[in-house]
Amino acid sequence: MTVLRGRARLGRRVSVGDGPFFWVGDPVPFDRDLPPRPGEAGDGSGIGEGDIVEVLPWEEIEKTLDSGNRYKGLEFMMGMKKFCGKQLRVLRTVRAIHDERVVGMVRVKNCYLLVDSLCDGKGMYIIEGCDRCCYYFWKDAWLKKVVTA
Repeated sequence: MTVLRGRARLGRRVSVGDGPFFWVGDPVPFDRDLPPRPGEAGDGSGIGEGDIVEVLPWEEIEKTLDSGNRYKGLEFMMGMKKFCGKQLRVLRTVRAIHDERVVGMVRVKNCYLLVDSLCDGKGMYIIEGCDRCCYYFWKDAWLKKVVTA
């Protein structure tokens, strides 16, 4: 794998019609399997992959949200309310997400994917809904680690 100085991209740049350019071929090298970045390991949440967590009740989560239903920039979607009060297993720690508004990767801290917490797409559009079936992103402020004996 060749790593270029500055922004490293592999593959080639293409466009469709007059649309924006995007990269195809080998993916951008990403540090998913590296140890946590400095400052991440001691975040205080103590939540890791495979842990059982309890999603806080809606009333407590609502206190963390701003007027746009966001906590530190991450939106709490209304479809997530059905998981409030439930215990779920942490599937993966999220270090970056694709932000469709800026068409790029954005680094995130203290964010997790939970097993079986998928968006059903209802209420996403006026009539047809959404067919994507995406995982919800959960901030650590919305979760409580369950201590098992």
